[in-house]
Amino acid sequence: MMWPWSNRTPLDRPEKVFDLPPYDPALEPPPLGDILRRGMAAQRLLGDPTLAEAFEAVRRDNYAAWLISDSMVECEILQREARALDRVAAKLRGYVGAAKLRATQDEAA
Repeated sequence: MMWPWSNRTPLDRPEKVFDLPPYDPALEPPPLGDILRRGMAAQRLLGDPTLAEAFEAVRRDNYAAWLISDSMVECEILQREARALDRVAAKLRGYVGAAKLRATQDEAA
């Protein structure tokens, strides 16, 4: 049996855009159990202009699709997507807040 992707020629494959560095375990994300490191990572993500632009683009696309939609089901799906995006941002802000709280507790101790 031939898989559909097994007969692709190099011309159909997307060109490599980035030269990625070799794997470095030190660049792995912080463990979720470390509140301070997780908060710093969340703050870095929230301050990332590319992520902010992506969030804004998804919100804009959802709103535009909602305006032209005639289907209640599609409108509900778009509303759920928008809420999910807001929940991700809220979770990241929560990580930052927890890290700030832990840092003040550590300073007081």
